[in-house]
Amino acid sequence: GLLDLAAGLLATKALQQAGGEVKETFTQFKLGGRFKRAEQLFAEGKYEEAAELYLALVKEAPKHEFADRALYNAAVAYEKVLRFESALKLYERVFREYPNSELADQALFLVAYNAERAFDFDKAINQYLNLVENYPQSQQREGALNNAAILLYLTQQYGRAAKQFRRFARLYPDAPQTPRLLLLAAESKEKQGDLRGAIDAYAEFIRRFKRDKDSRDTVVEAHLKIAKAWEKLGNDAKALAAYKETVKAFERSGLDMSSPASEFAAEAQFMIAEAAFRNYDRVPIKAKGRGKRFQKALKAAIEKKKKLARAVSDEYKKVYQYKRLEWTLAAAYRVGYVLERFAASLYEAPVPAELKKLGEEYVYAYQDQLAQAAYPIEEEAVKAYITAVERARAEGIVNKWTKLTLESLNRFRPNEYPILKEAKGVLADEPLSPLSLAPTPEGIPETRPRGTRLGEDGPGGGP
Repeated sequence: GLLDLAAGLLATKALQQAGGEVKETFTQFKLGGRFKRAEQLFAEGKYEEAAELYLALVKEAPKHEFADRALYNAAVAYEKVLRFESALKLYERVFREYPNSELADQALFLVAYNAERAFDFDKAINQYLNLVENYPQSQQREGALNNAAILLYLTQQYGRAAKQFRRFARLYPDAPQTPRLLLLAAESKEKQGDLRGAIDAYAEFIRRFKRDKDSRDTVVEAHLKIAKAWEKLGNDAKALAAYKETVKAFERSGLDMSSPASEFAAEAQFMIAEAAFRNYDRVPIKAKGRGKRFQKALKAAIEKKKKLARAVSDEYKKVYQYKRLEWTLAAAYRVGYVLERFAASLYEAPVPAELKKLGEEYVYAYQDQLAQAAYPIEEEAVKAYITAVERARAEGIVNKWTKLTLESLNRFRPNEYPILKEAKGVLADEPLSPLSLAPTPEGIPETRPRGTRLGEDGPGGGP
């Protein structure tokens, strides 16, 4: 064919002695024909033959204007026949031998992507960042930076991850994943043990995205994470304030109970109730005086405890509105436990010194009076526990809170509610917003019709 003719002419003595311009014209003709022939082989599904022809072209004319495309297309052809290692080496040659090629950044992205698929995460991270540093105009830069930051996070390199997450937010402030990546930057601080730095990062996230409609869920989540960080730091007052702000943030968001944010609000409300419970549980039942004065003081102490119990139970019951089953069951257990602890405080009430001086008869009478007050409260607690257990059974749920509920019921009704061994939870935790890696490049610029993917219509075009 024409390819053979061009090769034959180039070998003739006359053409060897011809001027450089004539010889160059025939060389270009021969190489162009070889490129077209490789394209044809690729289209026919003869991928290895196509790759060999592309590589022969590169070997003969490594500085030719489309040698980089030939090398890239050879890599694509090898991928077609699952020769991934050979393809990877060729992609590496593209950006190393032709760093100014329009295909260099795509080749570099594919090297990183394939290293990631092969679990060579260090190489993947390095090459993604290589692309970010050296190809600032690349269409693949955003995806490369996204992937590098996430891989750093997943490989627990939290300091570097936080830096790249913030860099992404700076370079691509309007990208849809930017809010989530900034949240991960704050989480990276937290995982490093820098809790105050994490609090500052979460607060910055809230200031930046509190009016962003698409970030309402994550803004509520950020408030919750601030609360948990303060709790870990041992600052209960600031933790409680942050939990309350989490609930307010959900109310301001306008989100409904089906949103992920309702889970955060439910947890925050439960923790608010927990703080109230701790204060309530520290209040003892005690009275001073003698005779009627003592009876009046004792009655007042019991009424005070009962009022506190009702207020704490109401805080737990606020959790129900969020319709989050795990936290609903947790709150239902605590409603019963508030009453159980109320009854226990009556049994545990210290005997006043004045009664001890009067003799055992007065001590027993005092304790009997407290026991009579405690019994109906215990019955209320049992009813609350039974309600919680029935709800859990209806939903088919076994978890930490149902186990605690059954343990409490077993103390009061051991025959009716035996403790089952090795009860295991069936609640599955679903990721709130899974980390997403960028896809492989869509194709080679100006070498095939728009909208086609690599390899669908053959590799890139010729000269």
